[in-house]
Amino acid sequence: MKTWTWSIKVAASALVALAAACSGGTADTRSDAGGAGGGGGGGDAGSSSGDGGAPSDGGGGGDGGAGDKRAFVTSAQFTGDLLSLGKAVDPTVTTGIAGADALCQAAANTRGLGGTWRAWISGNDGAKVVNAKDRFDTARAYLDLDGKKAWEGGRPTTTPLPGLVQDDKKLYGSGARVWTGTEETGEALANRCLEWSTPAKTERGNNGLAGTGAGGSWARNTTDGIACDGPAHLYCFEM
Repeated sequence: MKTWTWSIKVAASALVALAAACSGGTADTRSDAGGAGGGGGGGDAGSSSGDGGAPSDGGGGGDGGAGDKRAFVTSAQFTGDLLSLGKAVDPTVTTGIAGADALCQAAANTRGLGGTWRAWISGNDGAKVVNAKDRFDTARAYLDLDGKKAWEGGRPTTTPLPGLVQDDKKLYGSGARVWTGTEETGEALANRCLEWSTPAKTERGNNGLAGTGAGGSWARNTTDGIACDGPAHLYCFEM
């Protein structure tokens, strides 16, 4: 009898210990889940917040580069000294084409467009000349700010559709001068305002006319371009 009573007590003690262990394990699991949920939730929120304008990038936002992207013409006009003007909005700028990129990004940021933007422009990037066509992805169509196609697809090296007469303030017009330093094919032209570093009237920069696609004039309007004291707009493309 004593042996039987002792066995019951041992079994009861084991059950109590097992129940406590299970309860502790469940509590630990819930705590871990709560921690993961809180940490994960906070992390997700932080990531979403940190993405900046990524959710508003349109068809191409966050897709790894395969979808449609946007394009616009700046409402602001600039002299050919894109280096200094760009440096004023981004102190890290060291070249004229980087200055043009900074001006496009600033225009997009001002309008709350989100995304990363570059100027459709050719210029010297250190020791070599970079063609505008080599600065953009091949597998994209470009839309205006109303979502209408401005380029059917590929690099913006063909005549744009009529849509790209829209600027970042969504004001319409055509025939506005735009700095490019670039042929319609996307290849660099010779006149680039001393690599977009001077506003001198005696220097020249090749330009296009926004909204006038026929014959490549959207990219190059004249052989010599215009005087670098400008003013002219920029074509801006989302990356």
